[in-house]
Amino acid sequence: MRYYNFKFARKKHIVLLLCVLTLGVLLGRCPAARAMEMGGDFGINLEHAGNLVFNFDTAQIEELSGGVQLTLLPDDPDQPPMPISAESIRFSYAGPENSPSRIVMQGDVRIRHPQGNIEAGRAEWDFEAETLVFTENPRFSSEQVRDLRGEEIIVNFATGKVNVRGGAQGELPAFARGTTGGASTGGAQLRESDIDDWAGLIDTLKEQAASDSPSPGGHIVGMLDPNMRNALLNTPTSVLVDQRQMLLRQFNTLIQRNDLYDEAAWAEVDVPDAVQAQLAQETRSPEEVSAMNLALLAAAFPNAIAGS
Repeated sequence: MRYYNFKFARKKHIVLLLCVLTLGVLLGRCPAARAMEMGGDFGINLEHAGNLVFNFDTAQIEELSGGVQLTLLPDDPDQPPMPISAESIRFSYAGPENSPSRIVMQGDVRIRHPQGNIEAGRAEWDFEAETLVFTENPRFSSEQVRDLRGEEIIVNFATGKVNVRGGAQGELPAFARGTTGGASTGGAQLRESDIDDWAGLIDTLKEQAASDSPSPGGHIVGMLDPNMRNALLNTPTSVLVDQRQMLLRQFNTLIQRNDLYDEAAWAEVDVPDAVQAQLAQETRSPEEVSAMNLALLAAAFPNAIAGS
C-alpha cells in the first residue's frame, strides 16, 4: 500500500534524478529548466523498516531504520517506480508541512531504476540547497555507463549538472547523435485492455524467472536489459500494477522481435496450429512477427492475456 505521500513543489528534484539515472543529464537530453516546470505528488510505498519513528503532533515521519526498503511512486505513468534501500533514513523538516527539507540515507544506500543504479555508503538530499550528495564509495552504473565512481557524486538540481569529485573513474558513453533506441511502432500491439489480470501476469513472470526450468516467463525476463529485469524482479507486484504502462511498453518492444519464441521455453505451452505454421516459415514480415508473438503471449499466459 502507499504508506506516505510527499507533496512536492520539489517534484523537479525527482524528475531530474530520473534524468541522471537515464543519462539524460550526461547526454544533454533533460534540460533542468524543463524539469523544474513540473509539479505534483510522489507517493512512497514502504515495503520494510525494522523501526519507524513518527511524530503524531506534526504528522511527520522522522526516521526509518533497521533495513529500509521503499519505492518512490511517480504520478506520471511514463515514469517507472524507483526502489530505494538503506540501513536508515532520517527526515528533517523546516516547518509543519509534510515535505522534508533534508533526507539523510545511511548504510548500503541503493537507488534502483530500470536504466541506472546508484550505490553509496551515505546520501544526503538537501532540498534547500537543491543537491543530492552521495559519499562513502559512491558508484553509478547503467547500460551506457559502467562503474562510474569517485569520492563524491553530487547531483545539483539547480544547475542540472552532475559532479563526480575525487579521482573520477568509469566507462562513459560515446557522445554520438541518434543513439537512442526504440521499438518499432509497426505491426500488432498489446493493449492494456488485452491484459485481464495484471497482478497474475506479473507474479507468473516472477515465478517462472525464479525457476531453473525453461519457461516463457523466464525467457521473456531474460530478454530485458539487466536494470529493467532487476526492477521487475525486486519491485512489489502492487507497485508494478500501478506502473503497468511501463510494462506494456516493454511487452510491445519484445513483440516486434524475431527471437521472442524459444522452443524450449514454449515446450509445455499449447501453441495454436496457425502459430506453429508461422514458426515453420523461413521468413516473416514485421506485421506477421508481431501478430505471431501476440498469439504466443496469449498461449503462454492464458489466464492473464486475452487471445485474439
